[in-house]
Amino acid sequence: MATTSSDRIFSLDMIRGVAVMGIFSVNVIAFAMIEAAYFNPPAYGGWHGADLGLWATNMLVIDGKMRTLFSMLFGASTVYMMPSTTSGVASNFSSERACQIHCSCRFLTLAGVIWVRPL
Repeated sequence: MATTSSDRIFSLDMIRGVAVMGIFSVNVIAFAMIEAAYFNPPAYGGWHGADLGLWATNMLVIDGKMRTLFSMLFGASTVYMMPSTTSGVASNFSSERACQIHCSCRFLTLAGVIWVRPL
């Protein structure tokens, strides 16, 4: 089933694109270099200047966070696709509102503001 541009949520698509590009930037190291270079840049000779700076930025800012962001957006998209015509209390919420609640809770959990007890 094809979707039109009016059916899409631009902000979700934009953040999803940023997450995919972040995942790609981290995986370029794995694609182009030996396995040891992922955690140890001198193993492939990249421990000076811009090479070290880019590696440190990838490890501190991007690595792991973009996969988490992409997973949260997958959950938000799943919640958004739930039909809003269910019976009971859930019928008072639109799927867009359910998506907002899901994203808000996940972002607060990721930031460490709230803690969700594991099952």
